[in-house]
Amino acid sequence: MYQLENVTLTRQKKRLLSGVSLSLATHRITALIGANGAGKSTLMKVLLGEYKVDCGEVMFKGKSLHQWKLKQLSFQRAYVAQSERPVFDAKVYDYLLLAREHHQESLTQACRWGEEVADIVGIAHLLDSSITRLSGGEFQLLAFARAWLQLAKYEGLDGTVMLLDEPTSALDIKQSQKLYRLLHQYKEKGGTVLIIEHDINQANQYCDHIAILKQGELLVEGTSQACFSENYLNQCFETEGYLQHNEHTNKPTYILNHEWENNV
Repeated sequence: MYQLENVTLTRQKKRLLSGVSLSLATHRITALIGANGAGKSTLMKVLLGEYKVDCGEVMFKGKSLHQWKLKQLSFQRAYVAQSERPVFDAKVYDYLLLAREHHQESLTQACRWGEEVADIVGIAHLLDSSITRLSGGEFQLLAFARAWLQLAKYEGLDGTVMLLDEPTSALDIKQSQKLYRLLHQYKEKGGTVLIIEHDINQANQYCDHIAILKQGELLVEGTSQACFSENYLNQCFETEGYLQHNEHTNKPTYILNHEWENNV
């Protein structure tokens, strides 16, 4: 889907990314994790085409990202930002349907798609509400529904990718689990996901692959089983912790060493 080869980016004389090579394969959920300032959001902006790299290649489906027209990309790629509300007021239903503006279809068909996606995401009961009255979690689910609706097509979701920047930051535990269930449903329908996740245990539990950034460099990339280790996590976050078996998920949980916490 996406292929980054030796990507380096400098902004205002500061090196933000250095020699990053990363493959975002189809039909899997990849979590991008790292400490604050590691370059996660910068890398996301590179994938979105907002930042032009100093050197290296950014490919999308085998073609340079900058060779794609934005309208072409809009059918294949959607972005969910951190909870950013628009400055205007609108009904949830009308705001949701804005995601179909680039499709050549009747209003009736757009409405059908909107209602179908609202049912899938579980926000149908909010369609008559004002977006200004939504909680942070409700609005984040609406943003996710818009991304899904933007990509929806008769042929299915195969060949589409969703990029999400810390989408669970405004969600409680129940809503976070719901979002990840929806991401897996999107993947099962053919979609590909890259998610910036601040909760590393959640990333390990729900994601197929993990890419760890440290100070603008890719520390490691691979399956969650291979990358979620004490060695890599302690290097990444400059902490001291250990992995503890989680009998409910059969995946380990990273726990900070109490002695280290007390000395911070």
